[in-house]
Parts: sequence; structure tokens; C-alpha cells
Amino acid sequence: MNPKGVFSIIQKDLPYIQNGVLYKRDLKYLLDPKEYPTVLHRTFIIDMMRRYELCIPFSEGDRYLIPDLLSEQEPEIDWSFDECLRFEYYYPDFLPQTIISKFIVGQQIFILDKENSKSLWRTGCVLHYDSNIALVRAEKSKKIAIFISGIGEKRETLAIIRTEFARIHSRFNLQYIEQVPVPGHPSATVDYKYLKASEKKGEEKVYVNELNDWVSVKLLLNGIEEPQSKIELRKTLIKRLSDEEFKTLLFNFLPGKYDYDDLIGGGKSDKIRDFLTRLERQGDLNKLIEFLQNEE
Repeated sequence: MNPKGVFSIIQKDLPYIQNGVLYKRDLKYLLDPKEYPTVLHRTFIIDMMRRYELCIPFSEGDRYLIPDLLSEQEPEIDWSFDECLRFEYYYPDFLPQTIISKFIVGQQIFILDKENSKSLWRTGCVLHYDSNIALVRAEKSKKIAIFISGIGEKRETLAIIRTEFARIHSRFNLQYIEQVPVPGHPSATVDYKYLKASEKKGEEKVYVNELNDWVSVKLLLNGIEEPQSKIELRKTLIKRLSDEEFKTLLFNFLPGKYDYDDLIGGGKSDKIRDFLTRLERQGDLNKLIEFLQNEE
């Protein structure tokens, strides 16, 4: 069977596809009946579309969302941009539309409502990650902007998003630059790789041309990645403590404030990760380090 029927569906807006939603039964009107005469042939086309990450199935199974055929109009979104964690991808040559559509398909489990026009459009989406919400959109300046808001651990949400884009980028021969916007100055950005190289050299500040000023490396990287001290502490606790010893630590450290059963995760490693995240959020991380040093 010839997969070219896939492209006859996604190359232009068609009357049978409204706001990106395709009913499987309508394929008989969209495809050449001589080439695709049976339900089996049409099922093959759907399978091909899913294989190439061109559509998302609805739960009932007879409808599919095609991100490339969503409305081009970006909806008005009630969003507080000031309190967001931000990250950007800049594409010096060009930004293919398919990057966003493949991102939507890849992150479909985080779509709250596939039929909500304020959640999905052709060049962007609003996704829900536990206690956080992420706005991801392509902009005219050849960049994809990411905004993360909420009460959860924003860097973990960003890690999920960056992992998805890394997967997509690996399939394209594209030049792209990861950028970190300067807090309080959204139009000023710093190359992420340059920031990491500066941190490795022990440099405390980098010069930002748009601001004609120096900015703290730590300030820019805060929220993007876990501090190295926290990573090392987590590895140490996982290696050193048994499950029962971790419970004892929780009981003795700031009694009553952190409870083992309240921590997120099914095992010791996940619970230690969540514990350290909560400590950092509450400003108790250094207290734990001092507590452990006194215990030795």
C-alpha cells in the first residue's frame, strides 16, 4: 500500500477536518477510492500517520487530532509572564513548523483537553505537568519560547520539555541555539552552552551585550538545572542510607516537618529526590547539610 495518501491529508485544510480533528470514517472522502478502497487501506493510512507522529488519537478511537491542521490563530491566554521560568530555542537558518507539531504529539499525555482551542493551535500549546503549566510556542523571530508557571518544581518540567526537543532535534539536520532569558529583561538572552562553560571555568558573571552589564551565572542557571551540590547530596543519601535509615533521618531532622509517606515516589530514590526538592523550596537544604555533618 502507498503511504502518499498521508500527505494528501496534511498538506492543506480540508472541509472534513475541523480545527485539526479527523474522523476515521471521513477518510473515504479524503483518499482516492481506487488506491484505498477498503477500511483496511484507510487503517493503514492512520497507522502511517501515527508512525510519523502526525496525529494523536482521541480516547474513543475513531477521531484523531492533526496538529499541522489546527487553527493558525494563537488564542488570547491569561498568563503571568513575570513569574515564569523561561527557556528558548533559536534557529539561525529557519524554524520548520513540524517541530511544534511533533512536540505536541510527543507530549500528548500532558494535554488536558485536545478540543480546547486555548490549549492547542498550529504553532503552540499549553500543557499540564502535575502542579505546573507550560506554554510552548513558535515565534516569528525563528525561536521557540518556553514559559513554565506553577507551584511545582519548574526545572523538572523544563527537563521533560528539553528531553522531548532533544529527541526531535536528533531527527533533523538543524542548527539551533539554547538560550536563557535574563530575569527581568526578557529581550536579553545568554547562550546556554556559554553559561555552562563559564560555570565550569569558575566564572561568577557573564557580560550581556543587550544590557551593557554583567549578570550572575548562578542567577541565570538557577531553575534550569539542579545545583551540583544538590546532585552530589542526593547521590550520597541514596548510596549511604537504607530505606529504614532514611525514615529515621526524616524523623530526627526538623521533627514533624517532613513525613516519609507524604513524599512523592514509589521508592527510596524518588522520595529522596522529592525530599531535597522540598528542602530547597523551603530554604532548609543547608540545614540538612549541617545536620549531616554534625551526625558524622
